Amino acid sequence: MFNLTRYYSIASLVCIIIAATVLGMVYRHLSVQSLMEMAEDRNAALTHVFSNALGHRLTPLLTMGVGGVAPDPEGAEVAALRQRVVSLMRDTGAVKVKIYTLQGLTIFSTEEKQIGEDKRTNPGIHAAAQGLLASEITHRNQFSAFDGVIESRDVISSYVPFIVPGGTRVEGVVEVYSDITPFLAQVKETQWRIVATVAGVLSVLYGLLFGIVRRADLIIRDQGAELARSLARIEEDNQLLDQRVSERTRELQEVNRALQEEMAERERAEEKLRLSAKVFDNTGEGVIITDAENTILAVNRAFTQVTGYREEEIQGLTPQVLKSGRHDAEFYAGMWKSLERDGKWVGEIWNKRKSGEIYPERLTIGVVKDAAGEVRHYVGVFSDISDIKRSQERLDFLAHHDLLTSLPNRLLFSDRLNQGIARARRNGRQLAVLFVDLDHFKNVNDTLGHDLGDELLKKIAGYLCAHVRKSDTLARIGGDEFILLLDDVEVPRYAGAVAEKILGLLSQTMTVSGYEIYVSASIGVSFFPADGEDVTTL
Repeated sequence: MFNLTRYYSIASLVCIIIAATVLGMVYRHLSVQSLMEMAEDRNAALTHVFSNALGHRLTPLLTMGVGGVAPDPEGAEVAALRQRVVSLMRDTGAVKVKIYTLQGLTIFSTEEKQIGEDKRTNPGIHAAAQGLLASEITHRNQFSAFDGVIESRDVISSYVPFIVPGGTRVEGVVEVYSDITPFLAQVKETQWRIVATVAGVLSVLYGLLFGIVRRADLIIRDQGAELARSLARIEEDNQLLDQRVSERTRELQEVNRALQEEMAERERAEEKLRLSAKVFDNTGEGVIITDAENTILAVNRAFTQVTGYREEEIQGLTPQVLKSGRHDAEFYAGMWKSLERDGKWVGEIWNKRKSGEIYPERLTIGVVKDAAGEVRHYVGVFSDISDIKRSQERLDFLAHHDLLTSLPNRLLFSDRLNQGIARARRNGRQLAVLFVDLDHFKNVNDTLGHDLGDELLKKIAGYLCAHVRKSDTLARIGGDEFILLLDDVEVPRYAGAVAEKILGLLSQTMTVSGYEIYVSASIGVSFFPADGEDVTTL
């Protein structure tokens, strides 16, 4: 006789294992892919900061490397550059930096013994030399970082094109190593939680269906026994009464045993449900469950910690209570379209806490359907990414501002000059660009040192900022070069007056670290549209 219970048990168990494993693997793949995209963006931004701050120091090394000559790893210039690189990269997540020529010669590394290595066959260097980004994730048993040797770490290395500030041609390749061990550990932990949760839920369903199948199997067996007993009664008419009593007794015993098994199975199912509820409430990600009409049915503890809403406060409401107002109707229309088409939506969204604070989160929404294909529930899983956003904003600031003086750099100044030209052309006005070059500033660095020279530059930047209008833009575009955009200039002599004012300020003796330093400057002035109508000409 066909054993329905046995075949159902084997088939269901195999399906549960496959489903939990596949979901865990898909989650890991998506998480690692997202990590690589975020790491590439961050390492590209770090390279922009690197080129803005140290481009003038790297050019001589790159020029030397093109000739096939590597710099002295123990030289003062390399040591100073290494100290500067470590200072720039600290607290950014980077643990090691290497710089190559386009021919693959290592001209700089925070691990000095690697300077001079030939990496011409490295495919990452070839890709970056063509202006592309290339990254790979590897596990290192030992790894030499800024602060010494670290062991058993997962790192991502990105090869990024190096372009000198103001240039357009790739001059070299920067390789940035970042430590992603904590993130991969979190991904692995979350992966196992997902596998365990899915396996738990499916096991509960398996238990319920097992009871039904078990019951059906018993009924089928009872029907077969009843048929056999009926045939026996026809053949053995004289023993009918005794046989019926015996059959009824066996039937009652079967029913009693079936009821006992069903009760035990129900207790096991309830225990599995309690376990699933505990996993749901203790997971680190916020979870929200709604019905098909988008009414909130349940939330977990992490949801309460992030949003400030208790479960009894939020039940019966819709997720619209969390809307921040930062997204338009088109954004939410796209979200619903993705849910209807793909059965899920993944992305970043700004929501609002109970306190009114707006915060960013990484949100995944999944659609739960019944056997008929009808939507029964929506499940949202999210993480607060406020700290990640703050890091990205800091990197964006460093990419558009001078690291020493915090003034706008060449990139940001060019953008504002383009905007100023557009306004002046639209309003029929003129603007002026003042180029300020400090005279003999190199003598300060040579005699008093770069550190004191940097302090002098910061002091000069503070003087200039205090004596220009808020509507004007003051930027530092080189070692001792500043540039000032005067917007909405009515008459040319106003620009001349500003230039004379700056010359007067810079002609005064400045005291820096106990030294009295005499500074002078040269200023060039150009006007829009008289001297040029684009950024390059001006």
